[in-house]
Amino acid sequence: MECKKDRNKENCNCSYSCDKKGVCCDCITYHRNLGQLPACYFPNDVEKLMIDQ
Repeated sequence: MECKKDRNKENCNCSYSCDKKGVCCDCITYHRNLGQLPACYFPNDVEKLMIDQ
């Protein structure tokens, strides 16, 4: 399966800079292992609040 990293980045609302941005399968796996939800599960205004805390 081809990764659509560039296309995924266009819709990614995560305001944190990391190497998983746009690689949804890696991002979801990473956050799931930490018991977290990734940014795409939240509206933009809520996601930004999570980073600022």
